[in-house]
Amino acid sequence: MADRGQKLVVERAPFLRAYPFVYLSALTGFRVRKVLDLIVGVAKTRETRVPTSEVNRRLELLVARNQPPQTSGREVKLLYASQVGIKPPTFAIVSNRPDAVPESYRRYIERGFREAWDFRGVPLRFKYRRRSER
Repeated sequence: MADRGQKLVVERAPFLRAYPFVYLSALTGFRVRKVLDLIVGVAKTRETRVPTSEVNRRLELLVARNQPPQTSGREVKLLYASQVGIKPPTFAIVSNRPDAVPESYRRYIERGFREAWDFRGVPLRFKYRRRSER
């Protein structure tokens, strides 16, 4: 029953797939302790710092698996990435055309990063930036 309820919620709000579900009872206190443990775990995960080399390897893997879509005949390249902050984890991705990266592809990158470092329950931020001209 619980899995079916979670499945229905995720079908209507797919972004909730990234967050843990806990079924509990306020009346009896059933699984209330589990919620508290989960809160502590998510708080620790918010402080995770991933080395730049790992972030870049993951980005390369995701791009190799599924290239960003081209718009108006011009190629979109994701050049490199790094983690620029914690609480919540924030990643900067440098691109030749950051404004041309579609929302669906941004979600794909987010899912890939979430899977790689188990950011379950933690909001992630992404900043797509243009490579600075020299």
